[in-house]
Amino acid sequence: MIRKFRLRFLMLFVFCLTGAAILHSCKTEPSDLGINFIDPNDTTGTFILDSQADTMAITSNNYKKPVNTYNSPYIMIGAAQNYETKSFLKYNDIFTDYDSATVVSSVLYLNYANYAYTDSNGSISFNIYRVNRDLNLASVTWDSIMASDIGTTILGTYSGTPVDSETISIALDVQLIKDWLEYSADTNYPVKNYGIAIIPNLSSNSIKAFSSSFTSRDPYIQSIVTKNGETDTLTMNSSLSLWLANAPTSVLMPDRFTLQNGIAFNDLMGFNLTKLPSNVIINDALLILTLDTVNSFILRTSDRRLRIGAASDSVNKTDTTLNPIISLTPVNGVYEIRLTPYFQYWNNGTYPNLGVILANVNQFTNLDEFVFYSPSYSDLTKVPRLRIRYTPRLP
Repeated sequence: MIRKFRLRFLMLFVFCLTGAAILHSCKTEPSDLGINFIDPNDTTGTFILDSQADTMAITSNNYKKPVNTYNSPYIMIGAAQNYETKSFLKYNDIFTDYDSATVVSSVLYLNYANYAYTDSNGSISFNIYRVNRDLNLASVTWDSIMASDIGTTILGTYSGTPVDSETISIALDVQLIKDWLEYSADTNYPVKNYGIAIIPNLSSNSIKAFSSSFTSRDPYIQSIVTKNGETDTLTMNSSLSLWLANAPTSVLMPDRFTLQNGIAFNDLMGFNLTKLPSNVIINDALLILTLDTVNSFILRTSDRRLRIGAASDSVNKTDTTLNPIISLTPVNGVYEIRLTPYFQYWNNGTYPNLGVILANVNQFTNLDEFVFYSPSYSDLTKVPRLRIRYTPRLP
């Protein structure tokens, strides 16, 4: 009898102890880990901060950070409206057994890709020069190319208005191909093969895209050569390509900020969070941006998503180690971007609040231009808006 009583008492004690542990683990204040599982639609006991109602200042710092466009499906060629390009081609399948051959003719063929910035009816005009230095096309940017890297002797020229999927042809100086063949046969040959540069001249009034080396319609060269009394047609179609673009910041519109591919224009957006209590639970942080669709230039088939990173250096414009947030595509020109993790880390002191860096997802692809209304725009319904919903932690 006594043993049964003791056994029941022991079982009751274990049950009470287990229940207490369960109740303790179900406390109403979640850990930082649990924050990610809070339903953003659950408004019980939460407070709202709204930049349009609570004078929570948002700042915009539009800046240029040159990017490398290697692997782009395009080669952008031309100049227009204070925009200019430099394009590069390097062929790596040069024949090795045509030293001492005579080059009769040589032609470069480029395939128009039906993309123009911004005038499809505009004309392009350019010259072709030697490249004087072994450039790493996979890493160079506009600001790393020096004037001395590009020759001064014109080796080919073109002026015209390509349309649809037209293939244009540019006659090349035969000495260029002669030097490539000699160097391929003997790397001690004094004139090296560093490729060619395609540079717009003053007659260009548009920028147009041609299929790059990374497409099925890649640029190719055909040369007619003679050696030992025999005439051959040589086709070179294994190349590397790169295009770089530049524009002064004066092209940026007032009361807007611009995210543009190819150059690239990005934006550092800052948030004054002095009205947000410290160490609260951020249930939701929603940033709303509105496109100025009239002044934007976006290819119909382009990826319209944005890449948002938490800034770690507001001077050099670099991201933190936090994973970037990729936006959804806009609805009627309006982006709704949830930045909840960033605001939680800023609020609990894990990272300093240096704002976010806004860029397009595919900056290397083309010259698409996303123009947004900035915080200084007069219509408050279109300026960037931040809505934070938070829950105070239990004491």
